[in-house]
Amino acid sequence: MEELYSKEKSILIRVLGDNPKLRILDFFLDNRFYDFSKQEVINALGMNKQTFYKYFGELVRDGIIVQTRKIGRAVMYKVNEKHPVVVKLTELEFELSQSSS
Repeated sequence: MEELYSKEKSILIRVLGDNPKLRILDFFLDNRFYDFSKQEVINALGMNKQTFYKYFGELVRDGIIVQTRKIGRAVMYKVNEKHPVVVKLTELEFELSQSSS
């Protein structure tokens, strides 16, 4: 099974700091073409459920993470690529990766 989230810290995590909200967002940015259930994200990140739900709710309320569909009882989510924060973080990630290579 392919790993969805690298154990190695991404450039965004290294530069902006390792905190739960950024780790969740970084996961979705790294997997921007796919949607995931909350449980899939929790498992991929190895994050405590309480911590995940606290920050995930904020990202959804802010429109950074959006619901895409339902599969049975599972609600699927992905990053909102049109959100200004996502656009800027994507640009920043690109710039940082260019300057570090």
